[in-house]
Amino acid sequence: MATPPPDPTVVLGNLEDRCRQKEQLVEHIRSLLERADARRDAEPENRRKWNRVLDNLEAALDEAKLRLQLCRQCLEQERGWHAAVENAQPPPEDPPAPCAAPDENEVVAAENPGNPEAADAARSLLETPLESVEQASLEQVALAQSYLSWRQEKGLANGADRRLAGRIELAIQGRNGRNGKALVARTAQERRRQRALRDLVAKIQWNRFESLTLRDLGLALECYTALARRLDLDESERRLKAILDRGLREARPCLTQLAERFDRLEPIS
Repeated sequence: MATPPPDPTVVLGNLEDRCRQKEQLVEHIRSLLERADARRDAEPENRRKWNRVLDNLEAALDEAKLRLQLCRQCLEQERGWHAAVENAQPPPEDPPAPCAAPDENEVVAAENPGNPEAADAARSLLETPLESVEQASLEQVALAQSYLSWRQEKGLANGADRRLAGRIELAIQGRNGRNGKALVARTAQERRRQRALRDLVAKIQWNRFESLTLRDLGLALECYTALARRLDLDESERRLKAILDRGLREARPCLTQLAERFDRLEPIS
């Protein structure tokens, strides 16, 4: 039995809802840009940091506006089809094709062999609908930022990375202003990411600094950086930022000593 075609009225209503959501997201990102611009004016000593935030939010805005434009094009095509059907005019042979969207994985073309979870986090963030990016966990945002930094260090960065940077910034800045707290972890991978941060925090709180690994410290640094860039922090986030700050400060002398010892080694033939 053939599947009946979708109800044109339902399809049209769904497209109208999607366009309204995308319009709201564009306005939301513009409000974040205004707040970040105000912070830059209020904190001239941190102008470089806020310039980066503004650049990344502009990238998010560009993607949001592009997706809104594509949605509006789809809506106009669907309205034309719907009107032709209602007026008993001969419509085109086929309904409008889905509007094309940017390739969601175009940035994640190279895996980071030292931290494969970072590439997975970046890919997941790119596959997430833009309207839901703000619900990403801090752990995922930190890993995606780590992957983006690795690409830049390796000279792999290109124009497509700007979209990932925009999504990372939107996840950092927008969570408190629009969608509230991040969703509870839904997959085993997300639960592993959250467990990694909980284990890291436990090591710092119990003064087990000797057990911190390089991956722990990398996660701590990226999470701290994300929290330091956020426009607003709630009480739990301020506590987490303070814990991470303490862990990084305690680890720094040990890393410095190891680097100095390594520099004193005789060249290995």
